Parts: sequence; C-alpha cells; structure tokens
Amino acid sequence: MVLIDGIFSDVRALRTLADREQVDPLVDLITAIPDRALARRVVLDVVQRRAVPRAISAAGLSQLADAAELPVEVVGEGIDRQRPGPGTVLLQIRPPRDLDLIARTAARLTRSEWEGRLSRRLGPRLSQRGISGTVERVTERFNSLALDDPRLLILAQPPVYETLFLDALDEGQVDDADAAGIFDHITHHIDDEALPHLLSAVVTAVLTGDGIALDSAEQDDIVHLALARGLPLGTGRIRPAVLKLVEKRRQQGDIPRFVAHYLDAREIAEGAVDEETQQAMIDYLVDLQLTMTFLKVVNREFDEYFALAYDHARRARVASDDPVDIARSGTQGTAPAWDFTVRRMSERGTPLVRPLAIRAAGALFYVFVEGELMRLFDLGDALVLEWHRGKLDVSEGELARRLNRYEHLRSIRLDDEERGMVYRRLLGFGQAEVLSGSLVNERFGEHFDTLMFEVTRLVDLQDRAYGDQRQISRSGVTAALVSLQHNLSQFLTGSAFVKINEMHKQLVEAQDLITDPIVMARYGGTEHNFQSTVKQLGQEFLGASIPADDLVDLAEQANDTFQFLADFSPGSLREQPFQNFLDASLRVIIARAAIGGGDRPEKEPAEEWGGQDSYGRDRGRGRRRRSSPAPYSGDEPGRRDDELDDWDR
Repeated sequence: MVLIDGIFSDVRALRTLADREQVDPLVDLITAIPDRALARRVVLDVVQRRAVPRAISAAGLSQLADAAELPVEVVGEGIDRQRPGPGTVLLQIRPPRDLDLIARTAARLTRSEWEGRLSRRLGPRLSQRGISGTVERVTERFNSLALDDPRLLILAQPPVYETLFLDALDEGQVDDADAAGIFDHITHHIDDEALPHLLSAVVTAVLTGDGIALDSAEQDDIVHLALARGLPLGTGRIRPAVLKLVEKRRQQGDIPRFVAHYLDAREIAEGAVDEETQQAMIDYLVDLQLTMTFLKVVNREFDEYFALAYDHARRARVASDDPVDIARSGTQGTAPAWDFTVRRMSERGTPLVRPLAIRAAGALFYVFVEGELMRLFDLGDALVLEWHRGKLDVSEGELARRLNRYEHLRSIRLDDEERGMVYRRLLGFGQAEVLSGSLVNERFGEHFDTLMFEVTRLVDLQDRAYGDQRQISRSGVTAALVSLQHNLSQFLTGSAFVKINEMHKQLVEAQDLITDPIVMARYGGTEHNFQSTVKQLGQEFLGASIPADDLVDLAEQANDTFQFLADFSPGSLREQPFQNFLDASLRVIIARAAIGGGDRPEKEPAEEWGGQDSYGRDRGRGRRRRSSPAPYSGDEPGRRDDELDDWDR
C-alpha cells in the first residue's frame, strides 16, 4: 500500500485486508507513521471511503482505533449493526448528501441517545390504529422539503423522528389522520431538544479536537449561535464554521447573559422573541460597543438600549438584509457585509417524484398498446356482435356472462374519443381534442425517446469497451430517467388515476373475452394462444394484420421500464435491476421498430404514436418516410452520427 500525502491510494488492498480481518498489517502501518495527526487522517480516510466493511470484527476496530489514538465510535461510525425495527421503513428521511465525519459521528451519538430514551414505539400503532398512510405522507413531505442540513440530519435519525411523531400524537393531541398537523407539530418542535443536542455534539467535537477549553455556559452560547445562524455540515466545512462562532462568542462577552436577563424580566411578551431575534439583539448591542456591567443591567440603566435592540431586530426580521428594505424601514446603518456567496439551488431539495404517478403512466401506456394498437377494445366489440348474430353460439356459462356484461357496460365505459382525450392529456399521444385549459403532456414522447436513445448509446459503448463498464459514464441515462420522472410526476394529476383504472378494467374484460377457452379454441388457430387468437380475430373481423407478438412485447417490456423508473433513485442504483432495465428498454426499441415497419421515430411524439384516428390504431400498416431532419445527433454539435442515428432499427 502506498501513502500519498497521508492518504491511502490502494483502497482495494485495504478492503481485501478488512474482508479477511487481517487487521495486523493495517495496525503496523498506522503505528509506523511518526506523525500522529497524519495517522489519524489515514484512518479517517479509510472509514470515510468505506474501505472497512461490516466484516471486520469489533476487536479489529479497537486495534485500528488505538493505533491512531481515536475513539472506537469514530472508526466504527460507518459500521452500524442495528436492525431496523417496526415502522423504520416508513420513517426513512433522506439525510444530506455531503456530511463531514464530525456530523456523522454526532448524528450517531444522538441516535443512540434517543434510542435509549424511546420508551414508546410507533411500530405497534401502525397496525393497531392504521396510521401507516399518515406516516408515509408526512415522511414524503419532509423528503421533498428543502430543509437546512442540521434539521434534515436530525430528522434522518429514526429514533428522533419517531419520538417527534409520537409527541405530535400524544402531547400535541394531533389526530392520527391529520398529516398536515403532524408535519407542523414536528417542524415547530425540532429545535426544542434534539437539534441542540446534535449541534452540541458537533461543537464539542471541534472544541475538543482543537484543544479549546470553554465552560458549559459558553458552549451553550455557541450552540445558540449555531441555531440562529445555521451551521454547514459538509465535508471540511464544520470546523471553520464553529471556530468563527467561537470568535463571535468572544466578541460578545457577557452581552448574551445581559439580554437573557432583560428578557426574563418580561419587558417583552413571552414568545415574541425567538433564537434569531435574540441573536439579532445581541449583534446590535455588540456593534454599539457599550461598557456594560451586570450591576448596571440589574439597575436597569441599559433598558432603553435593550428596547432599541429589540426594535432593530424586529425591523431587521421583517426587512431582511436587503439594502433597499433597510433604507425603506428607516433603521440606521447599512446592510451587513456580504461575502458574495450565492445560493446553490441544486442543493435545496429536488422536485417531488411521485412513484405511484409513474406506475399509473406505465399502466396507461400498457392500455394504449394492447387496447388501441392491438385493438383489443375493437375485438371485444366484434365478439359481442358475433354473439348477437348467432355465429358465436354461446347461450350460457361464463363466456355468455362476460359477453353480456361487456355489452351493457359499453355505454358507461369511456368511448374512443374519451380515451383519446386521456392519452393526449397524460402522454401526448394522438390528436384528440381536450378540454379547454387542460394540462397536456406534450413533451412525454420527447423525454421517452431521449431515454431510449441514451440507453442504446450506453449499451453500444459497453459493447465497444468489452464489458468494462467502470470506464463508461451512465450520466446520460441517469439524467434522462430523472427528466422523465419529473415529467410524469407533474402531469399525472386530477382524474388521471381514476380514468386509468377504468380503462384498465375495460381492457382486462376484453382480454378475458379473447382468452376464454371457447374463443381460443375457435379462433386460436393451431397454436391456441393469446397472440394467435388476436391475429385471427383481427384478420376475420377487422380486416387487419395485427403484429400481436411485437405488441405484447412492447406493452410488457415498456411496463417493466416504467416500474424501474418509479423506483429509480440516482443515489442508490443497484447493478442487476439496472441491467434488467437496459434489456427491457432494448426490447421496447426493437418492438417499436417492428410494428412501425422499421422507421425511426417521428420528430413529434403525437405524429409518432398517432395515425389515422385520434390515438394511433392504424399505426404500422405501412412504411412512412421521414421528411424532417433527424432529432438526434452525435456528441459533436452540428454533426449527424449515422451510427447512433438509427437507434431503433
């Protein structure tokens, strides 16, 4: 193993040693490093890179920690052997993406502390009181909220979140089904105890590591500063931020205690001053550079200054630090100095992904392919007509019941035009007229085609690299998946779920008619299966040659891609499901090319999926030539890559 600036470069060798529990070579190497600070950096780097897996024993961890003169808790932070209890899956709030080791250690200590306090459990109530749906809604809302890192991290600790949830139900007397009330109660009580405990652990770790000795009251002041001003928890950002707070606390002197004394005298209504307002009062008084003593404060010689500080804090709270607002508010002075650091909006939460909406879109796609392109709805009508003509001689039994039901529900079910409106609004398929002001998903076809293109490019690159996938970026496929997730989550709204359910039930009834043993025996040809029956019925009743095999493959493989899309998360991508998704996507591309006579997709999704009628049932009867330029090109702008151009052939 090689050391480069104190960091192990051969992490694979470390992992091999840890897997085999060969800790002695690691300990010997750590002990041989003369600089203890460098030794600690090496061990922490091993832990942070997760080179030490669960396989290593507790004794091995202890040896590794002793060699670097580190607490065992720090070295073993990434090796959490606790098993999730009842309800843990519902209580999973995603932590911040980038966390310093100090923050992770503080979170682990806080989690352990709250686990020991937790005398009540939410798990039994999930079944006894049926509140799992409420828990899921509250958790989903927190996961979609752009919370600051400390509050997000504390909620990501299941015992803390579970305690806050139970407090909302028991102490807050919030109704089990009131998800909004529970959410508000938790939001307002995060700062009560759990968050100060986490920040206190973070501050203590930094002070201890830097050898800074402060009494408990001074540490509490720094924690209050962190609560009011916020504390970044990203890698390498905690220590500088805490040291700045320490310096700020030294500048304040005894003023925080003087302000607390003034507020305790109830000169201002209780509850009117929160942490942020109190900190603004302290900053105002520090800037005045007054010579205060505790005796003078007790004798109320500075009450007018405290009142001015409160008025300033209240105005600043309303006007913020915008120079225009400060000028309009009439307060003295200028806006606080700004270091010109801008917001990173990409880190303030991601758009909400609704897995159920994506699965609903997959079901609608399935209905469209089998119901419209395969014409199962028309074939169901044709079988009813043959039954009335007497050519399908069935007077009783299950098939007669199904035919009668199918006929009577035709006047209630959605007709061709109404189904076309659903396809057009939710997937952008066809040219059906929609209600005025409707949200039409015009870009679904573009997003879907982009995903298929990125899949073929990735597979092509994998083939060229002879299976060495580590050298190939999947960012194109990942970006296309996320874009399609957001598209479907945005447009599957309103009556979408109800109408998709209705249409699927109608399709199932048509499938039941066609797969009935009597129908398959008569129209199934020599194969007597679903596809052969559809082909024969199409030729006999509709005068159409239906590519049933390709359409079944398209419907089922496309549904598999939607299922993967619903569960997809860029941060937790597993290899085998991803490869299954790639295989399903390739079969979708092949099936689309087969039913379309081999043409590339049209530039506009509506044209691609549409046809003679409003939702494309005549698609695939003849080869259509492209008259517009190819929508996809290679990596170099302005140049058409012929090899990638024919992506669906």
